[in-house]
Formats: sequence, C-alpha cells, structure tokens
Amino acid sequence: MQKIIKILFTVILSALIVSPVHAEEAGNVEFEFSTKRTENDVDLPNHDIFLANLIVSGLEPNKSYQWNRHDDSEEGQPLDMSITTDENGSATIPLYTITGKYPTTVTIKGVDKLIYSIEYPKYIETEYRHQSSIEVYHNNDLVGTVVSKRNQGVKTDTYTVNSGSKEKIILGDRLYSAFRTIMYAGIDGPEDPGQKFQYTAHITGLDPEDTVLFSPVGGTELKYIEVHAVNNEIVYDFEADGASTVGMTIYAIPDYAKITITQHANSSGYIPNCAIAVGNDAVESSNTVPGIALSTPQLSGGNRDTNQVEFLNKKIQTVMVSKTVEGNQGNRHKQFDFNAKLTDNNDTEYTGPLSIAKQDGTVEQLTPDESRVYKFKLQHGDTVKLFGFDKVIKNVTITEEDNDYKTKVSHDSEQPVDGKSVTVDIENANANIRYTNSKSLIVPTGISLPVGGALFIIVGIGIILIAKKHKHVV
Repeated sequence: MQKIIKILFTVILSALIVSPVHAEEAGNVEFEFSTKRTENDVDLPNHDIFLANLIVSGLEPNKSYQWNRHDDSEEGQPLDMSITTDENGSATIPLYTITGKYPTTVTIKGVDKLIYSIEYPKYIETEYRHQSSIEVYHNNDLVGTVVSKRNQGVKTDTYTVNSGSKEKIILGDRLYSAFRTIMYAGIDGPEDPGQKFQYTAHITGLDPEDTVLFSPVGGTELKYIEVHAVNNEIVYDFEADGASTVGMTIYAIPDYAKITITQHANSSGYIPNCAIAVGNDAVESSNTVPGIALSTPQLSGGNRDTNQVEFLNKKIQTVMVSKTVEGNQGNRHKQFDFNAKLTDNNDTEYTGPLSIAKQDGTVEQLTPDESRVYKFKLQHGDTVKLFGFDKVIKNVTITEEDNDYKTKVSHDSEQPVDGKSVTVDIENANANIRYTNSKSLIVPTGISLPVGGALFIIVGIGIILIAKKHKHVV
C-alpha cells in the first residue's frame, strides 16, 4: 500500500512540476479627470471646458490597446476606442471637453503596467489670461502638483503604475481679468497701398511673466503673435499700409497695465489724427501739422473691456526743407536765410496763407513780402515743413541767400548739385529739399585745421623758441 502511495505521490508531483505556471492576466489602469477653478478674477459661468493629453509609454511597440471613456453623467455613454503605440511603445490620448460638472473616467485595458504623464497644452485666449495647474493622485494619495506660467501650457512628471491602479487627475485654471485694444489705420481720401505707416505699441506696468497677443487686422489669415514682457514692459513695432481696414488687435492686456500707441513721423505729407473710444467716452485729436509723430494717451481697461483706436491720415501738399553744415570752419549755430516762391495751378504767383512747422513743434504763419517771397531761416540740423496752402500749388522755388559757404542742394531722390536755388514740381507729389553747406580751412601742410588749430601751432612754436633762448642765457 505504501508503495502505491509513493507511486501516486511521485506522479502527482511530476505533473505539478511539468504543468505550466500561468502568469497573471494583464488588467486595466483607470484615470479619473476632474476640474476646478481657483480664485478667478473673471466670472465666466459657461466657460468650464478643459483640454488635456494623456501620454502613455512603456508599452509594447506598434501594438493596439483598447481604452474606454465615460463621463459620469446620466446622459454619459461609454465610448470604446483604441490606440496604437509607436515604435517606442508610446501613444498620446487627446482628451477634449473635460468639463467641471462631471468627472471623466478613462480606462486603458490589457496592460501589466504603464508609464504616464499629463499635459495641459498652451491655448490662446483673447479676452482674459489664465494660469493652468495639474494635481496627480495615485490611489487617492497626492503625488505631484505643477503650475504653469500665465498663458502657458504645463506638463507633469512621469509616473509608473501597475495594473489595477486608480489615478486621479485634477485640472485647474485660474482666470485673470484682461482687456484688449483694437487699432485701425486708414487714409482720409483715396487709398494709397504703397504708403507705409510705422507704429509702436508700448505696454507698461506688466509682471515679468506676462504675455500679450498681437493679431494683425485685415489679413487673409488669423494669426497671433506672442510677445513676452521684458523689464515689466512690452515695446512692439509694426506697420500698416495705406489700404482700408488694416491695423492691429492687441489681446490679453492685464487690467493693471496701460498701453500707448504711437504713429511715427512720416515725410509723405500726411496729417495724422487719432480718435479713441474708451467705454462711453470718446477722445479725438485736432492736429493740423503734417508728418509729425502722434501718440494716444495711456489707455487702460478692466474685465474684458475693449478700447478702439483709429489713426486717420489726410494727405496735403507739403514742402520739407532741411539744412546740414559741414567743414572745420562751418558754423553750426549760424542762421541761414531762405526764400520761398510758389506758383499755383493757374500759373499765378501764390500769395495766400502758408504755415511753417519747426522741429520743436511750433507752427508759424508766413506772409509774403512785396516781391511775393516767403522768408524763413534754417541752421544746422533743422528741418521745416511748408504747408497750409489754400490753393493747389504747381511748383515751389527755394533759394538760399548769398553767403560765403559752398552749397549743394538736392530734392527727393535726385543727386546733390552745386547751387543755392532749386525749383520742384509739387502738383502731384510733395517735395523733400536738402541743403548742405560746407566751409573749411586748408593749411599748407595739406592738413585741414580750424583757425584755432593753426594758432595753437604758431603759439607752440613761439614757446619753444623762447624756452631755447632762455636756456641759452642761463
């Protein structure tokens, strides 16, 4: 009997040894996504949609895995889908429309373990600013928290979990109040697409991590240009042509910041003016001087306000005259006398109103003398503008009165020529006239020196001779 028992025991033991040991079947990993708003400055009750990406890795390469999504609402229906890993065993599951009302459960099936991270992508929001955060819980234990910079995306560390794990993800977003400014540029009169107007937007009072969005108006493609604060400010240059409906929209300006927009000076004979609508108030400039730089006052806003700014340019006939003095004998403080004589489109000598705008912003009215000549003065570095005619001017003659300087004159793109007088046709275009006066002293050595330099040499030689004579006497 004992022999039989030994044989049976041996057979049973052998069967156990040769029988295969079945590995534990792969299971599931469950993710629960929920959302929260924290310390919002903006009340947006209908804006509770979040976006996120679930990035998984550590799986078999090029293999399909089933996953299930379920929104925990009465109307929510489970969705069965599949993902295929890449050659590295990784895949990204985009999770759209995670809402704050009901949690969303995502179950990845058929895995022993996996590695995952959560990405909260950067997104463009034009009416306010946001700061994203992610909290990660593993089996109800908090294992990580990350917070983004404002208006930027954020991504967690990677976590390794086994089959049967339950992960809880809380997506957070804090909203900050902001405003926007829409700037339009245009021409009061016929379009001039070839004309370029230069602008600068200057935003002050920013935090170091603030980002503002610029979007050109009138283009065929909607695009946003992100500009980050540097030294708590943003200085952004852009241009607009002379066509209609062009400009710039500036989004997500923090409520605590202020913005100024400047149209730079131009030499094309356009008078700039600016109209600003701020809430129920309107401000409009009354400039009459062509070509000057023009800035808005500091604009602010609050809780999704919108400022509307319109720069309007009107072209008039303008004559610009500038002066440069060169040479070692050139007196850069000397006032040079100039005459202007104009002819209207009826070939009649013009004697009507004429304004002159100086660089310091002052505007004076000139009247002709008995010879129908308008007189003005220029010194080195000066540029003046003649404008304000009550008739269409056909041509203008500018003449510098006689002096002991060598003079060259040019206009527009023409090459400088010797002379003190120039006549320019301005019936269909404005004029930009440039005078250059030079005066130099040439010493026999061929070295060009001012009088003071020559005297210095003479005095120096005299001192040396006296010193030698004195030494000899001693």
